[in-house]
Amino acid sequence: MNTVIDSTVDISTWFENLVNSMREDIEMFKLGIGDKKKTQMYEAAMNNDKDKMCSLMRESSQLHFIQSLMKSYVDELCKNDCHPLQLAFDLNNDEILVWAVIDDDDEGTEDKLWLSEAKINASFHKLGLNLSTTILEKSDNITIPAHYISAK
Repeated sequence: MNTVIDSTVDISTWFENLVNSMREDIEMFKLGIGDKKKTQMYEAAMNNDKDKMCSLMRESSQLHFIQSLMKSYVDELCKNDCHPLQLAFDLNNDEILVWAVIDDDDEGTEDKLWLSEAKINASFHKLGLNLSTTILEKSDNITIPAHYISAK
């Protein structure tokens, strides 16, 4: 059920689309082929389990905002023409950890990484998400920790 109210869309059209989407969800729910998270949400609603509903909504919103943060960060790096030699990420609760390896004495790339982090944190901190960057130089010769996911 992807329902975002757009100010250019008539409220009655939006509501009609919402109801139609719910009808489709209900049919899929009856057939047992509905999306797992959506099915859990409907079951929580039918059981009036507000804690479960809030937990599912929090999880869904957290995933949305983490994805948005990651996209914004990569966009910011591209906009700043920032190209570290290696880039890897890890998720630690509400913090995205960044592991970046740059050429020795490449202060330009280092500055761009710090600036990108600052801009992202300025935007996403209010949502409870933060970016934390570790920057190493190539000569440090330290391997990306196993729990990080390499992006480059």
